[in-house]
Amino acid sequence: MESAVSRPAVRFSGTALKTIACASMLIDHIGASCLEVGVLSSGANVWASRADVVLRLIGRLAFPIYCFLLVEGFVHTHSVRRYALRLLLFALVSEVPFDWAFFAKPFDAGYQNVYFTLLAGLACLWLLRRFEAPGWQNRLAQAAA
Repeated sequence: MESAVSRPAVRFSGTALKTIACASMLIDHIGASCLEVGVLSSGANVWASRADVVLRLIGRLAFPIYCFLLVEGFVHTHSVRRYALRLLLFALVSEVPFDWAFFAKPFDAGYQNVYFTLLAGLACLWLLRRFEAPGWQNRLAQAAA
């Protein structure tokens, strides 16, 4: 009978995960802003269309990694308020370049960058933590009154 060989678990540091997520997001944005908005909108060939699909699929790796890092940051931060303010600052600063790249105008009210979504996720985590603590029913009743 063979014995099971234990393999060491593959572990990534936070920096490695951020690097992977940033590279994946960059690849996605090249596909979205350069190919979809630029080349494909001008009636490009099938190869550009296939390259766009591949780039966008690679880019789909970024969001789950960013969500994981958000939760890790929430668990380990000393101040959720400062963490939220940093996310809001990045959301506001990156909105204009995002809108220029994808919509060719400085502001598009119909679609915002992912930092706003991550900020909403952070708010949900904070609310879950608040309601998880003993006495949350009393605090909720006081807030509603």
